[in-house]
Amino acid sequence: MPYPVSIGTWTFTAADFDGFNYVDSWEDYLSAIEFSIGRAAAAEAAASAASASLASAIAIAGGAQGVGADRLDLPRNADLGSAAFVDADALRGAPVSILNTSTQISRADFGRTILSTSGTLTHTLPAGADLPSLWWVRIKNRTGGNLTVARAGSETISGSASNLTLATGSSAMIARVSATEFEVL
Repeated sequence: MPYPVSIGTWTFTAADFDGFNYVDSWEDYLSAIEFSIGRAAAAEAAASAASASLASAIAIAGGAQGVGADRLDLPRNADLGSAAFVDADALRGAPVSILNTSTQISRADFGRTILSTSGTLTHTLPAGADLPSLWWVRIKNRTGGNLTVARAGSETISGSASNLTLATGSSAMIARVSATEFEVL
């Protein structure tokens, strides 16, 4: 048999066949190798497809949590509602964001701590109807003056139709409790 022998991207030399004298013919041996390479390529393609599918599922479900079809997952999903699909960073404890300009707080700030260290600032809450159940944000004021947490529209903060004022050194954890109400915890 002439060497080297190439099958796909693989190249074999005479040394590759040393010790395989029990094979009836080198053609049989090459056929077995070709079959194995084909199966390996199919397995690699299946693994790649499974990895892409998993990545899509994680993106949809928000990380380690997910829909879950197990008997114990379904009650959890029913109890938590949209919070069963929260962003994974919010569950791990999102990082602290230093904001020294007035800001529109968003759904993406879920679980985040906002630290303000300078300026006269107003941070505006998002509309409660646009937020998932159990959404919350923590705000800390170190500006040297008052910091205003403004309501979006006609929503209330702790039952009040007024904006929340945080004095220097104070902080508040603000949670959405309904589509029109936030509560300072």
